[in-house]
Amino acid sequence: MAVDLRRVLGFKAWTSLFWGTPHSWRFTHSLASCMQAAHLPERRLKALLYPASELQAYLAAGGKEGQLTLFHPSLELMAKAEKLFTPSPKHHIHYCSSAVRLDHAPSLQQPEVCFIGRSNVGKSSLIRALFSLVPDIEVRVSKTPGHTKKLNFFRVGRAFTVVDMPGYGYRAPRDFVEIVESYLETRSK
Repeated sequence: MAVDLRRVLGFKAWTSLFWGTPHSWRFTHSLASCMQAAHLPERRLKALLYPASELQAYLAAGGKEGQLTLFHPSLELMAKAEKLFTPSPKHHIHYCSSAVRLDHAPSLQQPEVCFIGRSNVGKSSLIRALFSLVPDIEVRVSKTPGHTKKLNFFRVGRAFTVVDMPGYGYRAPRDFVEIVESYLETRSK
């Protein structure tokens, strides 16, 4: 049986959760917090937190049994991660800057976690989902491949910095190799 998040959340909430809302009326859905979602009945909670669990049977179809498994973190681990991505007066989460070239990148002290991959696979959408509890951050996403052209830096308190990188492949920026290679070779954090 396929899990339909549109039915679990309601269509309007589902679309705003994944595609966001215009900045002028952006809101955070009440189920974006796993602590709020924990009050749902067990079946609905499982469908919300592990929507791909129905696909587990198909993952091993082409390979050895048990070779590929889905990651199902506990509610406690999700709560810890949620705390890391929830702003507070002592834990500021904000957009830092964008850089077309590495010499324009900010020099930050904390470690950097960069998201790199093929064009149009959802890197920016994943980052937007991570920052869903931070209403002041607008992570731009697009259905059009090659939308991200710069390195975008987001500070997550004193813990680390998230770097959204351009994708490679279809409609990659002309200077993609120069930007990404120099980033990966020279950034030490």
